[in-house]
Amino acid sequence: MAFAPDGRTLATGSGDHTVRLWDVTDPARAEPYGQELTGHTDTVTSVAFGADGTTLASVGYDLTARMWTLDADRATAYVCDRTGGVLNRAEWEERLPRLGYRDVCEGR
Repeated sequence: MAFAPDGRTLATGSGDHTVRLWDVTDPARAEPYGQELTGHTDTVTSVAFGADGTTLASVGYDLTARMWTLDADRATAYVCDRTGGVLNRAEWEERLPRLGYRDVCEGR
């Protein structure tokens, strides 16, 4: 587990192959923050935040390291730039199955 620089967000790795974020503003009542991050195929053994708190790294027994962008605007810009502003519904559902479809590149 690791705390974000803001001291209010905790990341945990799990045996169920996921990373979870927690809002620990009130430590007595920690609450899940968003959906779990999936992609590892085995136990997540370690997590660490970048200095600015918008990037999270995770590693696991699947011998992979993953980098997670936690800044939604930055992630959206990355996706729009890499797809030329086109991410149709089928591509969205293939790459982001846990998120409801929305046109994120509109106006970019």
